Amino acid sequence: MCCIELYWAAWHGHDAQALVSLYALDGVYQDPLTDKPLKGMAIGMHARTFWEALPDLRFALTETLRADGLIAVAWTLNGVCTGMWQGLPPSGRTICLPGATHFQIVQRRIRSVQSYFDVKTLLEQLDF
Repeated sequence: MCCIELYWAAWHGHDAQALVSLYALDGVYQDPLTDKPLKGMAIGMHARTFWEALPDLRFALTETLRADGLIAVAWTLNGVCTGMWQGLPPSGRTICLPGATHFQIVQRRIRSVQSYFDVKTLLEQLDF
């Protein structure tokens, strides 16, 4: 498996250690909910907020584009909010959130991940 397949497997397996191990030493992650790029175990801790709120979280990957160490993946995040979301109680609502993730890969390691999704849509779907 390549590191991108392992990345999605770690997300689906709720495996923070496996997720973080795919990054280069200077690798970073950022999405609309992070106020700055995350490094190391902060990446795993951020993923855990999603796993706690959406224990059945799955990314349906719809398109992948590759060029010279850059990979773009379009996806839809699906799950039911049966856990706490950043201190808020479970809403029981189903999430179907479209988004995309851009990867920069160097020597089979993730140098950067930038995920894009609409926070307003996420919060509306969570009923917050």
